[in-house]
Amino acid sequence: DRIQQNAKGVKVSYTDASGKKAEVAGDYMICTIPLSVLKNITGGDRPMFDLGIAFGGTFGYAWGVFGSVTYDITDTVTANLEGRYQNNKSTTATLTPAPLSKVDKNFLPRAILRWQPTDDTNIYASYSKGVIQGAPNAQIAAATPNELRQYLAQIPTVTATLPPEILDMYELGWKQTVLDNRANFSLATYYGNWKGQKGRGLGLIQEDCGSPSHGPNGGCTTGTPLGLSATGQPARNLDGSPFLNSRNVNVAGTSKLWGLEFEGNAAITEHWVVHGNLTYARSEYKDYLFNFFAFNTGFSQMKGNQNPRFPKWSGTINSGYTAELTQDWDWFINGDLIYFGKTFSDEANIAYCDGYWLTNARAGVEKDALRVELFVKNVFNDKNWAACNRWTSFDEAPSLALLTSRQGIAVSPQNKRQFGLRTSIVSSQTDLTMATSGPRVIPGPVLFWNVSRHLGLSILTFWNKEK
Repeated sequence: DRIQQNAKGVKVSYTDASGKKAEVAGDYMICTIPLSVLKNITGGDRPMFDLGIAFGGTFGYAWGVFGSVTYDITDTVTANLEGRYQNNKSTTATLTPAPLSKVDKNFLPRAILRWQPTDDTNIYASYSKGVIQGAPNAQIAAATPNELRQYLAQIPTVTATLPPEILDMYELGWKQTVLDNRANFSLATYYGNWKGQKGRGLGLIQEDCGSPSHGPNGGCTTGTPLGLSATGQPARNLDGSPFLNSRNVNVAGTSKLWGLEFEGNAAITEHWVVHGNLTYARSEYKDYLFNFFAFNTGFSQMKGNQNPRFPKWSGTINSGYTAELTQDWDWFINGDLIYFGKTFSDEANIAYCDGYWLTNARAGVEKDALRVELFVKNVFNDKNWAACNRWTSFDEAPSLALLTSRQGIAVSPQNKRQFGLRTSIVSSQTDLTMATSGPRVIPGPVLFWNVSRHLGLSILTFWNKEK
């Protein structure tokens, strides 16, 4: 109903589902209310839309026009041309009542040339262009001349507006069915050029008192006692030293991507099927500034490094065997072998997670719509880190204002070995909620155990029913 802000914090007045009026207060508020709702809420003497922008937020609008044409050049060669005109508007701001907007207009073509000499063979080449809209770099756009000089000194490529991210992708592929339709595979290679790739840079800024970024916060006072600054002056500590804030801003860069992908399926026998996929993926920064680790490494240009958190090699093999057990029941056994390769945790490529293998297995029986299976996840209880990522090193940060000035690595552990019993029922009724018809899986009771290296045991059983 109403949101009010003052020097002590924020108070939200609202009406709950029963029609009762209520209030909640706090030091600050993170607003995730849709713009259509936000426009109808008042905020003291200001429209709530402006107040929401003052807290910081991004709102976007987009419209486009799409068209395509297909032409059979010969009986076996087909060309497909597509085009999309897209208009995007992004409005954002940080701690300022003046919204900043940016409009991007892009034409996105896609072309595919396909050769199909037989019903079993499909060879193609394609080109496509993708875009993620640009946006105002609000922290920079709202900076005072003094603050902007400091940003440019530490992050020379930073700008007040970010260009759209544009990916030009080229692909060459082959899809084939063999052995009288008992097996098929696809093989594709690709190359991409990624422009305007959004990243983040770190600035240690002595902000001006009263500026949109700093406001009347630390190092500022209207009384200007010794060591503090008045409005319009750079913030200072009591001892006269600069009062610094660590600020994260967006920075645009470029990189290239290339790789090879394989996927195949085969029916070894009437009862035994195998599926596998293998991915070789490479990337390299062509021009990309990243200074979060400059304190440790002494460099901030990432040219030649690869994008983090995606492995060079990854793949999966899974296989299943099904046969008749009795006149009414079938039995089955299947399993997965998954490989996820070495990944760098950060753009500087100075820390990484080792690759790992995971194995899963399942065996059970099924009759008509009923399926009962025993399962084991992470059969060999692999303990490699599942993922790693650059993150703020909270133990090393010299102060709250300089929180992001020290970086470390956050890691995620693998789920421990898990085994149990699972049932499900396949129903052929139509799921009107999803607007699709066909089989639906209704989970039954699940019983599973997590076993740690200390031989601890936990048991959980529950029943899920989909309506």
